[in-house]
Amino acid sequence: MEEYPNWQQLVVPQKNPAGCIPWCYEMMLRAITAEGIQFESFQDEFDLNNIQKAPVANFMNVAQAVESKYSGVKFRVREFAESDGPQKLAFIEKCFHAGRLVALSLALHRLMNYPNWHTMVVIGLDANDIMLLHSVRAAGPLRWTLSRTMVEEVHRVDPGGKDVACLLTY
Repeated sequence: MEEYPNWQQLVVPQKNPAGCIPWCYEMMLRAITAEGIQFESFQDEFDLNNIQKAPVANFMNVAQAVESKYSGVKFRVREFAESDGPQKLAFIEKCFHAGRLVALSLALHRLMNYPNWHTMVVIGLDANDIMLLHSVRAAGPLRWTLSRTMVEEVHRVDPGGKDVACLLTY
């Protein structure tokens, strides 16, 4: 499996269980060694669900909030129709091979019987599988390796989790 170079050095704990989008965006910015980003408060500042006390965060509005504060930052957010699982995987692979971390929103209904979604960074892939950074525990990073077939099935069948994001520029 091809892994993102030195991904272990980019890993930071997720501060708030509902703040997975700013968590992923922070790691994307760390991956390119972005300067001038206030990493110590990044997740708190862009955790829109916590700030607004309602589930309002999505890839696009968190990206817009980050881009409005840091003018050089530009994210690419793409949403894919239920039938576009193969195109979603192709986009993830294209970004990954271009040296960009990709954030993937994945419905957890089928995988964990959990009624929500989780955003994770793609840290590895090969012809059959995708490796995701699920979380950071005291013992270290928790990685999930899912088959591409499973990712496509979850995309096609489960509600939500149809979009991905990657960092374009800084």
